[in-house]
Amino acid sequence: MRFGYEPFKTHSESDYLLKKPNRHQRVKKWVKVTLLLLIIIWIGSVGILARSLLNRAERLQQMAADPARLNLTVVAGEVHGARQEFIILRGELAPLLWLGAHLGGDPGAAGPLMEAGVESLVAADESLSALTPSLGGLGLSSFSMEQMPQILDALAAARPALARAQTHLDAAAVALLRIEGPLSPRVEGWVSKASQFVQLAQHGIGGAQIAPGLLGQDDSRTYLVLIQNSDEIRPTGGFISAVGRVEINHGQLISVTVQDSYAIDDFTKEYPYPPQQLLDYMGSEQWIFRDANWSPDFPTTALDAIHLYQISQPGQVDGVIGVNLKGIEMLIAGLEPLDVTGLPEPVTSANISQVLRETWNPSGDIGSSADWWSWYSTRKQFIGVAMRAAMDKLLAGKANWTQLGLGTVDALNQRQLMIYTSLEADMLRQLRWDGALRPSVGDYLMVVDANVGFSKANPLVSESLNYQVTLLPDGTGRAVVGLNYAHQGTRTDIVCTQIVPYDANVTYDKLTQGCYFDYLRLVVPRGSQLREATAHPVLAKYLLSGMAADGKTETLQDDPPGWTMFGQFFVVEYGKQLLTRFEYDLPVVVTDAAGQKRYVLLLQKQSGTDAMPVKVKLTLPAGARLVSVSPSPTVQSGAVLEFDLRLDVDRQIEVVYALAP
Repeated sequence: MRFGYEPFKTHSESDYLLKKPNRHQRVKKWVKVTLLLLIIIWIGSVGILARSLLNRAERLQQMAADPARLNLTVVAGEVHGARQEFIILRGELAPLLWLGAHLGGDPGAAGPLMEAGVESLVAADESLSALTPSLGGLGLSSFSMEQMPQILDALAAARPALARAQTHLDAAAVALLRIEGPLSPRVEGWVSKASQFVQLAQHGIGGAQIAPGLLGQDDSRTYLVLIQNSDEIRPTGGFISAVGRVEINHGQLISVTVQDSYAIDDFTKEYPYPPQQLLDYMGSEQWIFRDANWSPDFPTTALDAIHLYQISQPGQVDGVIGVNLKGIEMLIAGLEPLDVTGLPEPVTSANISQVLRETWNPSGDIGSSADWWSWYSTRKQFIGVAMRAAMDKLLAGKANWTQLGLGTVDALNQRQLMIYTSLEADMLRQLRWDGALRPSVGDYLMVVDANVGFSKANPLVSESLNYQVTLLPDGTGRAVVGLNYAHQGTRTDIVCTQIVPYDANVTYDKLTQGCYFDYLRLVVPRGSQLREATAHPVLAKYLLSGMAADGKTETLQDDPPGWTMFGQFFVVEYGKQLLTRFEYDLPVVVTDAAGQKRYVLLLQKQSGTDAMPVKVKLTLPAGARLVSVSPSPTVQSGAVLEFDLRLDVDRQIEVVYALAP
């Protein structure tokens, strides 16, 4: 019988040991708790840093969207804080970044993106710290050209800091190049945006370094401005329709004159022999100023233009600026609406090209030779009037400076605006603002068209490029270029003739309604050997000379160092298409890269052209294993990679592969 009493029980030693608290387990438990707390604290600190950085980014975006709030001192403070926080954040994330580097793909992109972010912020902080003492109170809303001397002096003083900033931005660009695929579309978009930002920053810092020299901070500068009509395409953007002569001293505009290109030459002087194609297909017996831009390399064209200009117009010329209709549209966007004397409506980026065409037309009937000459000598007068109106708006400080800056950078990137001076040549080449042919370590292709038909036919002609490359095990290759020209004219009464007479009934539109007489050059790697090409014979009745042309392709002997050129003359008849094809052997275009093979194709854009559609088909050597490719191909099937591109800017394809053992 029990009365709630349990008799005393003895326990064995083993039972005691089982129930005795384990010191090791207690330590382990506290370690887990401590680690958990540290992780929570770490996540919290990362979150706080990330939120602070996002808040700073939002404030900077708000100031950028409202120029009245864009104060350099405030911006400098935000950037300096962001630099410090971003460096701390990178340190906090170091273990994860290390792990991501070993995983590759999307996680592997995190480290280079963080590195690019740090380098970019250091560059911005270095630049702003140097500029703020002199320009801290400057705001875009109150900016005027009268402040340019102060700005140029500050930029000149900050040049060492800007050079250091450029080095950091170059490091950011290199970091982004280390990112290898495959990447998800989202991460690939981040990388693309980061690359665009770094490139824009490089252009900004680079431009800031050369601005004092370009704008005459130490001494006055005189520039020729080649105003090129892309309706009549020529190698560097279009026929030289007019030329401006601009003098600048310490950022202040001293003088501007604009002349019809036909009024430049003095035929009592001796002019050099023209490029052979101008003689053969246009009958030009002298090389005169308006035909100066025959070279696709703008620095070469600039020197030729200065030489031909100074035959009849002696005086100091320090550099040359080339701009075409498409570039003018981009620049006008920062000045619109632009009131121009004599026009009922303001000029905008949307109507400037049409206004230029319409003001070329006779304003009334041409009833006599005096009427004709009066029209002919003033038909381009609007160019000078519009240029002076733009200068007046700039001097009054009434431009949209943000839009003007972005438009200028876009025009430079798309080769619609080009600058050459001998003193700043190296930096201009580095920024790719000089319109030069760019050296390539591998394959290269540039399509260069020149309208030799005395017409404005290019608005009615579209062009597309198909490029096929088959690489061989020894690093050479076989290339096939196909170019399709489609004339989109719809009239039925057009007869092919090389020249449209400037008679009493002439209009600008009539000059566009004609066949397209084209001298085409393909710029390819030096040492390329032409195997075959399509011939396009031209009838004698089409040509001013009255002599037929065989339309065969020639390998040009006066090609620039580093490249080979194939040249061909043909006519795209009104409303029809023409397909021309070139097949050639490539020299060695593949380099060794850490035991692997690297193929790089640089496709360079011609100034004055639209975004030409390009298809590239690359076939790797048999048995090759693809390691990496940028950009991502549109189609990949075994050793065949296909790309669909738009040539609005220079494009590059890079492929790394390994040969079969």
